Amino acid sequence: MHDYYLRLEDRIDPAERVLKAMASANEFVVHTDVPADFYRLLRRQVWKHAFWFSVDLVVSAVVIIFTPVLAPLPGPNIFFYYPFLRLLSHYRAIRGTLAGLRSENIEFMA
Repeated sequence: MHDYYLRLEDRIDPAERVLKAMASANEFVVHTDVPADFYRLLRRQVWKHAFWFSVDLVVSAVVIIFTPVLAPLPGPNIFFYYPFLRLLSHYRAIRGTLAGLRSENIEFMA
């Protein structure tokens, strides 16, 4: 199931995996000759993932409220599983973009 989710995540937003990896990095090498483009991209990504984080938070809260009704359904609880995984993924992407924006160890290469 995890491999399926990773493939689905790559289809939804291929850059999200890079943003999540940035959260654990100390140094960044960016291949651009215009540093302002990099920072503009990261600021846009923070807003995008913050918006979808809040949407998935609301959806997950609604699903938790309806858990007594949904729990007896056979099979995996996809109604809770998917929004919760997306919630965590957006949170990690936000942490990665903020790490990139706050980092002082960025090397820009043309």
